[in-house]
Amino acid sequence: MIKDMTTWDAPPLPPLPDQVAGVRQPVIDLAGPWHWTSGPEDSDWLDTPSREWQPVDIPNDLDALGLEPASGHMAFRRSVDIPADFKGQQVFLRFEGAMFEAAVWIDGREAGRHRGGFTTWTRDITGLVTAGTPAELLVGLKSLPGQLNAAQTGGLIRPVRLLALPPVHIGRLHCRTCRSANEVDFDLHIQLELAGAAQGLKVRFDLTGPDNQTAWSASYAADQLPDTIAPTIPAPLTWDGEHPRLYTLTCALCRGDQVLEQVSQAVGFREIRWGDGQLQVNGRPVKLRGVCYQACAPTTGKAISPDLLAEDLRLLKAAHV
Repeated sequence: MIKDMTTWDAPPLPPLPDQVAGVRQPVIDLAGPWHWTSGPEDSDWLDTPSREWQPVDIPNDLDALGLEPASGHMAFRRSVDIPADFKGQQVFLRFEGAMFEAAVWIDGREAGRHRGGFTTWTRDITGLVTAGTPAELLVGLKSLPGQLNAAQTGGLIRPVRLLALPPVHIGRLHCRTCRSANEVDFDLHIQLELAGAAQGLKVRFDLTGPDNQTAWSASYAADQLPDTIAPTIPAPLTWDGEHPRLYTLTCALCRGDQVLEQVSQAVGFREIRWGDGQLQVNGRPVKLRGVCYQACAPTTGKAISPDLLAEDLRLLKAAHV
């Protein structure tokens, strides 16, 4: 029995923007050369001599490289150029996998902490950086070796990104689909949350099909959004395992005709339910064949590249899994 269960508030996790007004590249991947060290923990890393920092490419799993420290304590650092056109924007760091307990410092000032190695999280660092000026990023980690699973995993195992978002931005976008009563049409349930004062702004939605034709579009006053937007999409092309047809939902936050921010999300029209003793997808029974899949690369451990993951999925599909 699990005791002393702690309930955590859902962390803010804004979607990655396709575009932000006035910003050439609002999402910057910090993959590549970093430096790492082991030994002391917490803020002691700030005083670690430069000779003790060794080069390493991120993302990576130190255990796969044979570098996992026995104590589980490690730190990673690099210089980050903050683009000049980030001025006036909110600046975030986004971690998609920092194993397992993390603390972040910018130029020696703490930016935040997080617990959970396989979850994505962000930290607002707007007040800690200056546009057009480099910043020193340091991430301290404690991997808790042997406490999570038999195999140790430590390090920044998934991408780290730098984001620029407008002062009023899209804080959350969630979609789900449900077959209508006629079992041909689908209802698209959209939940959108904005961060910041949205008076005078509008939100525009566009749903585009696999044929690049517009299936639905609508606009709303940003400060009068309903809790759930639920348009009915007539007879859309449906998604299933053999026919993974996807639509694209684009959400634009606008001031007049100017797009302040735009994000997009793939949407598959499907309904999964249990009925008549069978698992059904869009009303059709399906059979499941499962395997124990451990996402792990020979040289980078749990730090799986998108190309390798795609190849694994291709092989699984070829084996009818």
